[in-house]
Amino acid sequence: MGRTAEQAHLRGALDRAVAGEPTATLLHGEPGIGKTTLLRDMVDQATARGFHVLFGQCLRFGAEVTTHLPFTQAFDRWARGVGSETVDRVFPGAASGRGSPHSLGHTLGLAAETGSQGMLFRLSGAVDQLADDGPTLVVVDDLQWADPSSLDVLSFIVAGLHRSQHLVLALAYRDTELGDGHPLHSWLADLRRVKGIARFQLSRLSFSETEQLVVGLSGVPFDLAMSERVFARSEGNPYLSELMAEGGGDADGRQGGLAQALLASWHRLGPTARAVTQLVSVAGRPVAFRVLQDLAVRRGLAGEDVAAAVSESVGEGITILQGHGDVWFRHPLLAEVIVTTLLPWQLPEVHRAFAAVWEEAEDVSDDERATHLALHYRAAGDAEPAFRWALRAADAALRLRAISEEATHLATAAELVEAVPAEARPATPELLTRAGRCLIAAGRPALALELYARALSAVDPQEEPLRACRVLMALNFALGTNVTGTASASVSDFQRAVALTELFPHSRERVLALAHLANFEVFEGIDSGMHHAEEAVRLAEELGEDDALAWALVVRAQTRWGTRAGVVDAERAWARARAVDDTELLIRVSVNVCNSYESVGQLAASAALSREVHALMRERGSAQGISCTGARAALTLVQLGRWDEARSVIRETLALRLDTRWGAAARCGAAVLSALEGDVAAAEAHLSRAKELMPVSSMGDEFNLCEMIVAIELGRPRRALELVERWMTPWVALDPAAADQLLQLAARAAADLAEGAEGASDAPGPTAIAWLQRIVSLRGDSPPRYVPSGPDDALHPAWGALFAADRARCHAEDRMMVPLWQAAAEATHDAGLRLEHARSLYLLGRSLLGEPKGREQAADALGRAMAVAKELGAAPVVALIEQLALQAHLVVLTPDVGEPSGDGSRDVLAGVTLTRREAEVLDHLVAGETYAQVARRLFISEKTVSSHVSSLLRKTGTTSRIALAALAVQSRSTPSDRLDRAT
Repeated sequence: MGRTAEQAHLRGALDRAVAGEPTATLLHGEPGIGKTTLLRDMVDQATARGFHVLFGQCLRFGAEVTTHLPFTQAFDRWARGVGSETVDRVFPGAASGRGSPHSLGHTLGLAAETGSQGMLFRLSGAVDQLADDGPTLVVVDDLQWADPSSLDVLSFIVAGLHRSQHLVLALAYRDTELGDGHPLHSWLADLRRVKGIARFQLSRLSFSETEQLVVGLSGVPFDLAMSERVFARSEGNPYLSELMAEGGGDADGRQGGLAQALLASWHRLGPTARAVTQLVSVAGRPVAFRVLQDLAVRRGLAGEDVAAAVSESVGEGITILQGHGDVWFRHPLLAEVIVTTLLPWQLPEVHRAFAAVWEEAEDVSDDERATHLALHYRAAGDAEPAFRWALRAADAALRLRAISEEATHLATAAELVEAVPAEARPATPELLTRAGRCLIAAGRPALALELYARALSAVDPQEEPLRACRVLMALNFALGTNVTGTASASVSDFQRAVALTELFPHSRERVLALAHLANFEVFEGIDSGMHHAEEAVRLAEELGEDDALAWALVVRAQTRWGTRAGVVDAERAWARARAVDDTELLIRVSVNVCNSYESVGQLAASAALSREVHALMRERGSAQGISCTGARAALTLVQLGRWDEARSVIRETLALRLDTRWGAAARCGAAVLSALEGDVAAAEAHLSRAKELMPVSSMGDEFNLCEMIVAIELGRPRRALELVERWMTPWVALDPAAADQLLQLAARAAADLAEGAEGASDAPGPTAIAWLQRIVSLRGDSPPRYVPSGPDDALHPAWGALFAADRARCHAEDRMMVPLWQAAAEATHDAGLRLEHARSLYLLGRSLLGEPKGREQAADALGRAMAVAKELGAAPVVALIEQLALQAHLVVLTPDVGEPSGDGSRDVLAGVTLTRREAEVLDHLVAGETYAQVARRLFISEKTVSSHVSSLLRKTGTTSRIALAALAVQSRSTPSDRLDRAT
């Protein structure tokens, strides 16, 4: 799992051995990373192909008691597997000369007491004899335990590799167990001088790869919750993941086979090394060696023994040295398991000793001291110093923008605040509110809501209305954005916050309370939202504070969706938010700015901003920000056909494993992409997990739209129509232009249903038509459907073209299919909707097959569709095209169609900007094609070609198509150059 490149290389090495091209490959990594699994897969492949296989393993103490063990072992295994006839053919007389059926190595003299030089020739000669008889695979595992003589033999064999030799070597070792002075270091250094040796360092599995592993082991189809538990503990180590999966994803990671496996290597340490590693496990995080040494001395160990103990644990792969010599475990699970070897009453004592050492430690930073003291005083049960140091550690984390660490320390302070005397602590409501905001940013909203509620109960709204308002707004905002996926606010909650500011009409709190109320009202379709947004902007401009104005402007932008004024408000809000540089403000404002861009059809601008903020959130370590902006970016990138980018963003957001609304949003993006790629099981699993994380969905949530898309892509049009019908009315109330996307999806689902996508029914056509008519009536005619917001809006016309074509398909209006799908192909191309463009070309090709002399144009359309679908990885569309081509006996060629520009790039000629479609028309004119030929090539009408030519003449100041073509030729450095691209 997750070893595609390595597996492909090893299997390719077998192919090369058959062809007489010998190879050698080194695999290395930590224990349990999958080296042996890869080697055994290679052995199975080689055995199935008739290879001679020599598979030897070095033993932990083998180097001390025997020589050449992996080779004698390998030859004996080979002999047992192939039988005496093959043994005698390769080594004449060897089978009959064996004293026992299991001692070929002894019979051949491979274990004889002879000089090392003689053994080199005997062993290499035996390997050569096998390779002369047929392709041969030599595998040696666990080289870190190899005896020197075996390493010499391997060097000899590698140095002697030559063409026409049917031999492949595959070697593996644990790189975590090579301490200073280990003999394998020099052997590897010598091997690096030999050309042509492939090396692979196996890394841990990604989250998605761990998911696949868990599915395969647990037998439960895509139990994503278990996968998240397993990955959180195993951190992608395949062996540990397997043990956890077999134990049902044991949450504490310390039970059964897992604990035994982890402790097996620890028990091999000496008593001092075990005692030192116990202290490291109590530390809970990497600990400076000097601190560890001081603590060990206080615990009765000799100072000079501590260094030796650390060296021993590093050599055994238990611990590693980080940074400037900090000691920590190679795998964090070791800390959790080793700390359980201490008795319960020993732990507070060790924590207090650790605290005393850190209080006195020199040559450590104040931030490091605060972090460790907060941990140890809390674990020791000393509330007041734990509280004090937790606040210092939180401030240190804030300076470093380490949000997760800051949230952890603030949660500790919030837990202990009531146990600390009032004079020794800051104001409780502000502390709890700060902790809540930070916990939400770190992806822990459930605890944040608890802290907000505690903060609110600590304030008397009659005595301190503005203070109460600030706390209430934090709580309302979290509830209003459904951060947990299970709780939501009501309009009365927001009205209560506004009421608290009545006596302070020019306060910052009133501006924010009005803005939050307006934002909630907009998404709930409440008419007063526009009035409250206007009032918030007016007050914010009078107040002149950037954060208040940013909130007010971005909310007013939501009341102006689909207009240039709304985009202007949104961009002004973004400029103010950047000036304030508050993480929560940046996240919320960027989301609403993207809404504004998309409302005017500027998908590329939305994707660009989402990616920008996503990168910024990565720098700050905000789990909420990464997931929120990543999920938003992924869905937009999918629409634009930038699937590789979307895949990368989705992998990153899923790896955060957030049990929040934004974790659900990431799953929604993964579900849509999986469905478009044809992975039904993954799409269903991701959508199911999204529903678990966000059982309460509302307007503005990604879940509703994504569920509709997935239902259509998985061939469930009835479910899609049910969802569209349920949500159409509230979407129209929120934004009729956005509701038009739902209408387009309904037309496609109805057409699929009419064509029998879910099997035959008594009257599939009329049922589908009636259903679509009901949904169209819910949308209504006011405002008019699919009207572009301006000259740069190609998105809404594209939705309109798709709606018209799919509605005609639903009604089986065959005579309209060709012109409607031609229009849809052109519109989706201009809008940059690459998958929809491919689908439109497919349906155009299908329609053209019903036209007289339409086969050539159909083949051309299908070829263009195939090129886009294959580039994207849209397997279902590829399958449809291949099936249609097979049925129609068409040969489909796939030209290089390039990437549609959407609302992004434009072409430049003679200093003027052209649309991508204008540039394409111009290219064909330069080639000498007629209007009719251009129309056929681009799947547009001659009238549309004429319109584009008129626009070109006007823009360039030319008076004829001949002059226009001449100008285009002059602008190129060579006749074959494309027009320069500008962005």
